[in-house]
Amino acid sequence: MHTLQSENSPRGRQMAASLALFHLLEQALPDAEWAITEHGHLSGHVSRPGDDAQARADVGDYARFFNAHVQRSQGGEHGEEWVHLSAASVYRGVAVAVWTHVDVRPVAPESSAYGLDLARAVREAGGRS
Repeated sequence: MHTLQSENSPRGRQMAASLALFHLLEQALPDAEWAITEHGHLSGHVSRPGDDAQARADVGDYARFFNAHVQRSQGGEHGEEWVHLSAASVYRGVAVAVWTHVDVRPVAPESSAYGLDLARAVREAGGRS
């Protein structure tokens, strides 16, 4: 098992997130595009253009791994709307959310935008360490 000494600072939290990501990448989980936020959270975007069923299944795989539920919400911006699916938890002490957009379609420009509040989603989901 890998360990990392880190201070409770943005840099230390980002270092902890990078190690948590390393451990996630060792698992047999679907591919995702990963980002580490300035606060040390991990965000994984599952992108399967033209294959909504696979994107749903991939987020479901992460939800099972994290022992979390798939959260579903409506979203939209820039003339499109979609269904936002996400699974959020705490993994090895790091807030993690994996998400995708499915059922994307164009809409009128006056539609409002929706977003994911990662910290809130993780708090609501509980966590897995």
